[in-house]
Amino acid sequence: MLATILGCERQSSAQVLENLTKMNRSQQAYRLDNSYFASSVGDLNIALHKQTPYRYTIRIVDKTLVMHVAQAQRSQLPSYIALLEVRTPGNGVSSLTCKTDLALTDIAISSQVFPAVASRRSQGSPLACPPDFTKIRSK
Repeated sequence: MLATILGCERQSSAQVLENLTKMNRSQQAYRLDNSYFASSVGDLNIALHKQTPYRYTIRIVDKTLVMHVAQAQRSQLPSYIALLEVRTPGNGVSSLTCKTDLALTDIAISSQVFPAVASRRSQGSPLACPPDFTKIRSK
């Protein structure tokens, strides 16, 4: 039973990371075409794995940085964020994916996670995971 649960969690995590990668790539193309980021997942016109117990949202930090959120809908699952920075001129791109084992509520995203990312951004700091998140990949 435990092995089955762990296997499902690993599969779910892989699908979440694939979804966040799709969102980053699509958002990059959207930004290139429109000079601004899409504000909703529907605007990206992509097919995400829907069988995962996650809710996906977009938070625009500023005109060159966006945060994609994969919010676990079960408390025993981790939540993720993916930061995408598109620099101009030249449209250079950086990305960072982070994971937290804390239960992420809408309030926590709005009052803690987003402000931490925005604050680092306003200080001119490089992309970094907010407090209580760990980096799982960067580009």
